[in-house]
Amino acid sequence: MTWDRYCQIEQQYLDAEETRLIYVAATRAKNLLVVSTYPGKPDLSAWHPFNGHFAGVSELEDVSGTDSSPTGEESIEISLEDLDEAKGGFLGPRNPMNEPSYNVAAVTELVKGKSGGPARQRTGRGQSWGRVLHRVLEACAEKVPSNLELFVENILAEEERDAGEKTEVLNLVNGILKSSLWKRMLKSEKRFVEVPLSVKVETGEYGFTTETIVSGAIDLVFLEEDGWVLVDYKTDTVEDNDMLAELVEYYTPQVQMYKEYWEEIVGEKVHETGLYFTQLQQWIPV
Repeated sequence: MTWDRYCQIEQQYLDAEETRLIYVAATRAKNLLVVSTYPGKPDLSAWHPFNGHFAGVSELEDVSGTDSSPTGEESIEISLEDLDEAKGGFLGPRNPMNEPSYNVAAVTELVKGKSGGPARQRTGRGQSWGRVLHRVLEACAEKVPSNLELFVENILAEEERDAGEKTEVLNLVNGILKSSLWKRMLKSEKRFVEVPLSVKVETGEYGFTTETIVSGAIDLVFLEEDGWVLVDYKTDTVEDNDMLAELVEYYTPQVQMYKEYWEEIVGEKVHETGLYFTQLQQWIPV
C-alpha cells in the first residue's frame, strides 16, 4: 500500500498552502500589521511561523482591565453621520495617504508623449498584429517550433485575428530568420527575448516632478565580442523612405533609453542598438 507516501505528499501540499496564506496575509498590510502570539502554546497561533523573528518589533500596549477613557474627561458620542464624514475624509482623494509617493511610466508612453507621433497609414491591424509577430519571434529565438505553421495558427487564434493572415506572418518571420541580424544572434551564447525592466528615475530627469519607476520590455538583446546588441522590432506599415526616416527619428529615443537602462542594469557596454522593420526586412542601427 502506498497510502503513507500519498499522505506525506498531501501534507507537504497543505503545509505549503498554509505558508502561501501567511505570506499573502503579511504582505497585504498597508499601514499596520498586528500579529498575535500565544506564549503558552505558540504552535496554536496562526502566525507561529513568525516565532523567533519578533526581535525589535514594538508591542501593542496592554490595556486589559483598565478604563480606556481619559481620566477626568467626558465621553464623546459619535453619530453615524460623524462616522460617515470621517470615513469620507480618510478615504477621500484629498487625504495625504492617497497621494502617490512615486509615479509609474512606460518607456513607450514616455517617448511617444513628447510628440504627436508620425503620420501613419491606417491599416486597421492594431496592436494585436504586433503582438503576433513579437510572440512568434520570441518563440523562434529560443527554438523554432517544430511545426511553425501550426504555431502561427494558434497565435492568430489567441489574438482573435483572421486565420488568413497566416501566410503573411510566415513570410515575414521566415524572412527575419534568414536575415544577417538573426544569424548574428544565433552565434551568441547569451541572448534574451522580451526582457522586462524597471528603473528608478530621479526627480527632474525627463521632466518628472517626482521619483518615477519607468518600465518597458526589450524585444531582443544578445552579446557579441564588442558588447551587447539591442534590437527593437517595429511592425509599422512603411509607405516610402520619408515615412521610414520619420519612424526612425520617432523611435530612436526609446531605443536609446533601453540602452541606457540595460547598461545600468548589467554593468556592461551596449555597442549596437537598432530598429528592425519587419515589413521591410530591414535592420537600421540607431
